[in-house]
Parts: sequence; structure tokens; C-alpha cells
Amino acid sequence: MDFEFRSFNIPRHYIRHRNFLGELTRKEGPRQDFAFRVVDRGGGVVSLGSANFPKRFLRHRDFRIRLEEPRNSADQLFRQDSRFHMVPGLAIPPACRSNR
Repeated sequence: MDFEFRSFNIPRHYIRHRNFLGELTRKEGPRQDFAFRVVDRGGGVVSLGSANFPKRFLRHRDFRIRLEEPRNSADQLFRQDSRFHMVPGLAIPPACRSNR
């Protein structure tokens, strides 16, 4: 299942990839550029895989979010850079956060 991620504080903006970089933009252009699969890595950690580039994941590198694939199966730096902790967002009221 693919997901889209909408910004809470910038109305009508979504996370997408364009030119293999992550961006926050209005929903214009190819729909698949806004679609990501959430890959559970265990312990509340996930990776965000591209819907239209199945081997590529969002990762942080050089102060940017990039859409890349690992060099090989032993690429530990890629593994660390492409994993994110799932935490309740600020859009979720504090009273509801403990239930997630």
C-alpha cells in the first residue's frame, strides 16, 4: 500500500521526489512522485520507498533528503540514513498521543 504525506503547517503541500531530491510542494506533476511505501524496520523505525522507483528510498545525506538506492546489501551508512523513527506528529492532539 502506498501513502502520501501532507504537511500540517504548509497547507496543500506534500512530500514528493523530483530529480531524485525530496521536496515539499503542491500536488502538481506525476502522482507517483508523491507516493511512498512505508517499510517497517522494527522498533518503531521505518523506511520510505518510492512507488515509481522500487529500489530507491528517501534518505538524508549532505543536509538534503534524497531518493537513492543502496550501493550493495552491506551499505550500512545507507541503512542508517534511510531509516526514520515514527513518532506522533504535532497535528495529533496531546490527549491522543499516548494511544498511538
